[in-house]
Formats: sequence, C-alpha cells, structure tokens
Amino acid sequence: MHPSLGVGLELPAHPIALDPGAPGTSREDLVRAVRAAGAAGVDMIWFDGTPPRAGAPRAEAVTMAAGASVADGRVGLGVRLTLADGRHPAVVARELTALDLMSGGRAVLALCSGSPGPDDGPGRLAEAVAICHGLFGGGPMGVTGRHYRVAGAVNRPGPRQPGGPPIVVELGPDEPADALEPCLDQVAAWMTGGDEAAVAARRRSLDGLAGGPVTLLWRGPLDGGDTEVGDRARRLVEAGADGVVLVSTGWVVDGADDRRPPDPGPLVRALRPPAAEPAEPGLSEPPR
Repeated sequence: MHPSLGVGLELPAHPIALDPGAPGTSREDLVRAVRAAGAAGVDMIWFDGTPPRAGAPRAEAVTMAAGASVADGRVGLGVRLTLADGRHPAVVARELTALDLMSGGRAVLALCSGSPGPDDGPGRLAEAVAICHGLFGGGPMGVTGRHYRVAGAVNRPGPRQPGGPPIVVELGPDEPADALEPCLDQVAAWMTGGDEAAVAARRRSLDGLAGGPVTLLWRGPLDGGDTEVGDRARRLVEAGADGVVLVSTGWVVDGADDRRPPDPGPLVRALRPPAAEPAEPGLSEPPR
C-alpha cells in the first residue's frame, strides 16, 4: 500500500471515542465513515494517535484502524503516532505488523517526534525509523542509540507487505531533516503542513538531501466551500505536494443517530478529475 496515492482523510478521533451518552455507537459511526470515504474515492484513511488535546478524548489509533479494516477492503489504513508520548518504536512495529496482517497488507505508519523544538526530534525519529524498519524485516536486530535501545529483537510472524508497512516521517516547520540522512532509504514518504511556500521549501530541502525527488504529503484542514477546497488543494500540489491528507475538524450531524465526517468528495474531484466521457459509437465515423 503506497502512501503517496493522492487523497487521504484523517478522521476526527474524539467523537469516535466510546461515550455512552453520545448518539449512535462508535462502531456504527466508524463503519459509516470508512465506507463513505471509500465510496468517495479516498485512497487512505488516517487515524491520529498523537496525544489528545485537553477535553478531547480519543480512542487508541491502531485499534481503531484495525476495526476500520473490516468496513472497506480497499482503502489504505494510516496510523499517525508521536514518539514524545513514550511509546517505544519496537512496540509500534509489532502493532503495525498486526494491523498489516489483519488488513491484508494495507497499513501505513507515520511517525512524528512531537518535540517542541528542533534539537531532539529528528535524532529520535531517525532511531525510531531504523528500529521499525528492522523489525518489519523480521529481525533479529539491535540498536543502541541516544534515545532507544533494542537488543536481538525479533518480529514473527512478519507483516503482509514485503518490507513491512511503508514508513512516513512527519517533520514540524522547524525540524530539519539532516539527522535522518542515514535512514533515507527506509522512509517511503514525508509529511508536512503549512502554506504553499512551506510546501515548496520542504520539497527543495528534502529533494536536495535525498539527491532526487521524494514523496511529499501535505496534511491539514481545508476550510471553505467546494471550490475553495479544490483550489487550495491544487495549489498545494502545484507547490510540490504529491498527496493531500485532509484533517477533519469535526463531524456533521444529520439527525440524532447520524454522525459523519465532512464530505471528501470535492477534494477527490479536484485532485482526480473524472476521465473524459467516451465518444458515442459512430459519431467520429466519416459519412457513408
């Protein structure tokens, strides 16, 4: 499952969290949202596993992605995790391996440092990428670094995808990528945010570091009407993004028992125009 396919949708996590007083049920909400996104043409659904904001409960992301895997058999399943919450990369690798096996090879892992500044984050990310990549290969492998230590770890059974779930690295606006140079060949794609200028700058820096074009995803909310969303998405792609991950900021409520994320259809149509209608038979034939 390649993470660069054009359109992703990150589901809002807090309304899915188990809440006995909320309308509907978490399972029904999740299944409805996943099937609607797949029907709209979304390539990948993302689940945010970063620490929640105050007052915003969140279900565990890998478990939610596993539940989503049975609702649609095509759409990719991305899990976005932060390293600042203390979760060890070896545990992450095992969890994503199980998700990949359960989903038939549709898991993608995005790692972000979660560090407030550029000093520690990229180095921590480099070690985490090396550990996850090594364990996706089955192991045994060992890493003795500044942030993590793994000795003789194995991961069996291995993932469904050869080489394991693709690894995406998300860099904050002030995080340099230089510390990740030793593991460039282990990173399948990069993720960034910001405006078009920030996307273009990140594209130049990563392409220069890698000595060639990389896969770059943009992640963030796109507000406004259908036309505004489509125009902004196209500008981001023109600036250098290979794909857009739309972050849903809330759920649309239709009645007491129907909650759904915003419609991703305008974004899909903007980045993937429909094929031209085939000509009707006989119209191009010369007159007899």
